[in-house]
Amino acid sequence: MSSLPSTGGLGEFLDDHEEKHAIATGLGLGVATVASGEVQQLSVAATIGVQALREKRPKPAKEQDLTNDIKREPHYFLFGIAVGCVVGLVVNPSAAAGLMGVLP
Repeated sequence: MSSLPSTGGLGEFLDDHEEKHAIATGLGLGVATVASGEVQQLSVAATIGVQALREKRPKPAKEQDLTNDIKREPHYFLFGIAVGCVVGLVVNPSAAAGLMGVLP
């Protein structure tokens, strides 16, 4: 049999509050920036997510702390931004022209 550990599959997706907060925050930022046409703001959000990936994962917060949740689950945050951008383009298709200046 395989010696690879089980990752838990879809049952592990969004199973704790940190993941839910990080993805919801990223989703909201992605939709808001693209739908408003302010796509240059995505660089700030992406920088936050990439910096969180580089840092050592902090310990869980004793109380609700959105910043700590994003730092603990930056991949969920970045995924939320990506999905939010797609939703934002559905809301405001003319924002696609603005994305051409942001994307390489």
